[in-house]
Amino acid sequence: MAIKFGTDGVRGEWGSEITPETGYRLGAAASEVFGGKPWVMVQDTRDFNPELAEAFALGAKSQDADTINLGVLPTPAAALLAGRLSHIRGKEYVAVSLSASHNAAHDAGIKVFGPRGNKLDDETNRQISDRANEIDIWPGLGRVTPTSQGQVDDLRYRYAQIVLSTVEPELRQGRFLRGKNVVIDAAQGAAHWSAPYILEQLGAKVLAINSDLSQPINAGCGVEAPTGVSLQLYDINPDGAGYGMTLDGDADRLLAYSTGYTRNHSDSRFLDGDDSLVIATQLLRATGRQVPGVAATAYSNLGLSDYMQEQGIELLETDNGDRYILEALRGNRYPVGGEQSGHTIYADALDRRQLTLTGDGTITALQHLQAEAILGKPAHRIADWVKLPHIQENIRLPKGVSAKDLLSQPNVLRAIELARNDNQDGVVHVRGSGTEPVVRVLIKGRQETVARRTADELQERIMEAAAL
Repeated sequence: MAIKFGTDGVRGEWGSEITPETGYRLGAAASEVFGGKPWVMVQDTRDFNPELAEAFALGAKSQDADTINLGVLPTPAAALLAGRLSHIRGKEYVAVSLSASHNAAHDAGIKVFGPRGNKLDDETNRQISDRANEIDIWPGLGRVTPTSQGQVDDLRYRYAQIVLSTVEPELRQGRFLRGKNVVIDAAQGAAHWSAPYILEQLGAKVLAINSDLSQPINAGCGVEAPTGVSLQLYDINPDGAGYGMTLDGDADRLLAYSTGYTRNHSDSRFLDGDDSLVIATQLLRATGRQVPGVAATAYSNLGLSDYMQEQGIELLETDNGDRYILEALRGNRYPVGGEQSGHTIYADALDRRQLTLTGDGTITALQHLQAEAILGKPAHRIADWVKLPHIQENIRLPKGVSAKDLLSQPNVLRAIELARNDNQDGVVHVRGSGTEPVVRVLIKGRQETVARRTADELQERIMEAAAL
C-alpha cells in the first residue's frame, strides 16, 4: 500500500494500512534522506508498537543509522531529546514517535522529526514518502541491538528534567505544588508514568487515572472522554481548589480542568488550547516579558481574536497543524502559539533559549500551574475572556469514500457557499482530516442560533452527499 504523509506523519489501521513492512520502508527511506543520522525513538502503549519499532530500526540500520529506542514515552520527548543530544554530542540526531495520538487502539502511526527534533516541511515529507514507495525490499523482522537499559533510564530522566526546567527556578526549588491536588488522566498512553513523576517532583499530590494500562489506549478516557478528572477532583477535595490534566495517547495535547473553592461545579471549567494562549500571555507579562503577538490556527475561537486585540497583541492565524505554529513563532519571534485542540508551543520555556518544538501536554500544564502561583488565582479565572459560538462536527466517512473527492462535489461546494452566506459575520471551515477518514466542519459565529442552524444544515448536506 502506498505510503502518504498526512497532517502529522503516517497513520492507518494496523495490519492493513500500516504493517511492519511500512515501518521498515519508512525507516530506510527517512534514514537515506537524513544521511544516516542516528534516531531517538519513542512509542505509546499500543501492543503492536514493539514490532513496528523493530521494523523501523531495521530499515534505519539498512542505511547505517543507529536507533536509540526509549520505549514508552510521550511524542515530544523524542523531539526534545534529539535536540538535546545533538547539542551535547556534537552530531545531529533525528527522531521518530510510534503513535496514532488520540486514535483508537487498532490504529498505528509513525511521526518523523528531522535533525535536532524539528518538524518536517512539506518537501522533506514528500522526499521520504516518495523514496519509501520506491523501496520493494522487505527482509522480514530480524534482531536489532537493543538500547542498554542504563541509556534508556538516563534519557527518560533527562526528558523529565527538560520538562521541569520550564518552571521558574524559584518555584521549582520551592516545590511550589506542595499539597496541590492534581488528577492526571493519561489515556492509558505514553505519559502514564512520566506525567505523575514530573508533577510529584514539584510537590503535587497526584492521583493518576487511566494509567494502569488495563484498558486499550484512548478507550473512553483522555481527551476523547475527559470528564474523569473533574469527578475525581471533587471526590478528593470537595472544598478545595484542584487541577486536572487530561492527555491524549501520545501526550502532546492537554485538555485541563481547573476548580475554585466551592462544593459545586459553578466555579470550575475545562480549558482548551485557546485558553492556554490567554494564560500564557498573562504569565509572560506578569514575569516581565514582552508579548508582541501569538500564533493560532484557523480553528481558534473567534473571541480569541477579540481578546488579543483588546490586549494589544497581534494574533497571527496559520494553517492547521502545530508545525505551522512553529514556523510562525520562529519567523515572527512570538513567545507562544498553539491549536485549540491543545497543542501549545512555548518559544522560551526551555531555559529561556530553546523552542519546545512540538506540543507537550505536561509542559502546558506546568505553564498553567505557574500562572496560578504567580497571579494568585485558579487557571480558569486567569483565562477570563469571552468565547463566541464555536461549533465543530466530525463526519466519519464510510470505507471507500474520499474526503477530497467528497468536498469537490458541486453539491457540497454549493452547500458550503450557502453556509458562508448564512453565517456572514462568522467563519465556515470544512476540510478532510489528515489523520482519520473524517470531514471536519467548523462554524465560528457571533450569534448562537445562526451558527447552530448553519452547522446543522451543512452537516446534513454533506452526510447526504456521502450517503450516510
